Amino acid sequence: MLAGLAGELDKIPGIGDAAAKRLNDRSGTIGDVASEIESLAGNLRDLSGILANVGEALAGLGAKLTESGGSVNTLISWPAPAT
Repeated sequence: MLAGLAGELDKIPGIGDAAAKRLNDRSGTIGDVASEIESLAGNLRDLSGILANVGEALAGLGAKLTESGGSVNTLISWPAPAT
């Protein structure tokens, strides 16, 4: 969009060339920033998926720890043999 505007400004005699050049330069910079933001968004989506997997694994670990804790508790409270 900025490049199109620069093309229109370029048609204005006297001031159009300088303004069009500056606008073209800035539109390239804005385009670069937009590409970097898109890349960052993709990386954040990937990180979100990884963190979701870690959360699921930790939930599974918690369930196993609870289960093994119950088993240990059963062993500890088992009646001692009479002597």
